[in-house]
Amino acid sequence: MKKRALTLSADIVGYLQEERKLTLKQIGGLIDKSESFMCRIRLGQRNFRLEHLELLEKSLEIPIPLLILRARNESMPQKLQNFYDILKISF
Repeated sequence: MKKRALTLSADIVGYLQEERKLTLKQIGGLIDKSESFMCRIRLGQRNFRLEHLELLEKSLEIPIPLLILRARNESMPQKLQNFYDILKISF
């Protein structure tokens, strides 16, 4: 099994898989991308573009900043972890 890179895009996909119970194929369908493309994002080999995030925002009815806040977990720099934890509780 390949080690996942710590990227915001990978965190968003992970959040959608774990919290929303969506498969890579389902997530890809939301942005008109393949399951293979989503797998590469999850592994940190690719990243979302702004238009991908806009499609997710529209499909999931979650504003991009809130999606990022909810998803940002594994890739959060340690020095920002406390600040992130406070923000996450607020929303």
